[in-house]
Amino acid sequence: MIIPIVGTYFIFNQAISAIQIIGIILGLIAVYIISADKESLGLINKAPILLFFGAGCIDLFLKISETHVLNNTYLPLFTSTLFLSAGVFGFLYSLKTQPKSTIFAKQNIKWGVIMGLVNYGALFFILKSLAHKDISSIIFFPINNIGVVVLSSILGLLLFKQHIDKRKKIGLALALCSILLIL
Repeated sequence: MIIPIVGTYFIFNQAISAIQIIGIILGLIAVYIISADKESLGLINKAPILLFFGAGCIDLFLKISETHVLNNTYLPLFTSTLFLSAGVFGFLYSLKTQPKSTIFAKQNIKWGVIMGLVNYGALFFILKSLAHKDISSIIFFPINNIGVVVLSSILGLLLFKQHIDKRKKIGLALALCSILLIL
C-alpha cells in the first residue's frame, strides 16, 4: 500500500492531505492487527514483508501501465496476457512440484478457473478505476487494499463461521475509520 502511494505522489504529483496520511497509517496498523496471528504479533515474518513489497510494486506497475501504455483498446489484451502468462507459469511450476493427480483433479481445475475469473475481473476493474479521472490513486490504493482485508474478514465470518476476537474487531473498527479519513 505504501509503495504505490509514494510512487504516485512523486511520479504523478498527486496531492495528499495530513488527514489522509493519518488514515493511511491507521489503515496499515489495522491491516496488521487483522492479519497477524496472536502468536506472531510483534514478530517479524518474511512472507508478509515480501507480500507487502511485491504487491506494492505490482500496484505501482499497474498505475504506470494504465497511465503510459493502456487505453480502452488495449486493456482487455493487457489483462488477458498477464493472466495467460501467470497461468502458464503456474501450471509449469505445478508440474514440477505437485503430483499430477493433484494438478488434474476436477475440483482443483474447477476452483482454479473460478479463482482465475474472479482475479481477472478484479484486475480489469482496478485498471478501470485507476483510469477514472475523478479517483486519485493515492485514495484508491489504500481503500482498495484495506477494503480487501475488511471484506475477507467479514466473508470469513459469514461463510466459514470464523471467530472474530476482540483484537480483530478493533482492527476492523480501525480499518473503517481509516477509510473514512482517507476519503
